[in-house]
Amino acid sequence: MSMDSSGYTPRRRSALLLIAALLLVACGPFGGDSAQTRATPAAKGRAGEQQTGKNNQAAGTKPGSKAQKPGGGKVVATSVPLPPGKVVPVRAAAYGGSYDEWSARWWRWALSIPERGHPIADGTGARCGVKQKGNVWFLAGTFGGPATRTCTIPAGKAFFFPIINIVFLDRDGAGVKPQRLLAPAQAAMDGITSLELSVDGKAIRKLGRYRADSSGFRVTVVDGNFLRQSGGRYIGATDGYWVLLSPLAPGKHTIHFRGVTETNNAGAIFETEVTYRLTVRRS
Repeated sequence: MSMDSSGYTPRRRSALLLIAALLLVACGPFGGDSAQTRATPAAKGRAGEQQTGKNNQAAGTKPGSKAQKPGGGKVVATSVPLPPGKVVPVRAAAYGGSYDEWSARWWRWALSIPERGHPIADGTGARCGVKQKGNVWFLAGTFGGPATRTCTIPAGKAFFFPIINIVFLDRDGAGVKPQRLLAPAQAAMDGITSLELSVDGKAIRKLGRYRADSSGFRVTVVDGNFLRQSGGRYIGATDGYWVLLSPLAPGKHTIHFRGVTETNNAGAIFETEVTYRLTVRRS
């Protein structure tokens, strides 16, 4: 399939969005309007274990090999409070949802914001608070390359974000089965080559354990969105590496994440890297 220099793919239709901490948007094979291809990095993570260091690959993988998706298992709700700044286990439900539920909510948030002034394109942190509500604060990746954002966050907020992820969308009511959207998303996420995450300088280990997917969720896409899709109701399926982080103590903190993938349609390598310099404000 040919692309012009802007990355526009003329024939394919529903949007494939790879978000290394935020995104690669490519075009999926099913119904809807044509979309533009963009790149952004996104999400890997594993909960609980930390070490000091820089590079962390998906658990059990080497650069260029396929990341392994964790096996099935029950999602267990937990009411036991975690220490500040700890990753919630991927099979736990916390702060009102499981990882798959939070991943769908993250996409509803990201696709409800017009491209102009979007937090994904934010290079300073000025857009950090856009459409944030509830007890979980969403962080974003980039459309490719590094960004450093400085934000002030209310105390008591957990954090949810992708190190790298992808979404396929189709028009609501078009009749496509969710599995047909999920399968290519899963295939794309098998191409991750490097993942990094640190909280206050401590590297989170075994990030491959934080892979989670969600399919068949409904999302309203705003007009003027970064996918260059027409606005309206869509069905979505997403796969990726996500992190649900317990609230940080009041004060200064740094969250850093990076993702590298080769899963673009053109075979190119995409990299995303974000550093959040946070001030958690006492309530």
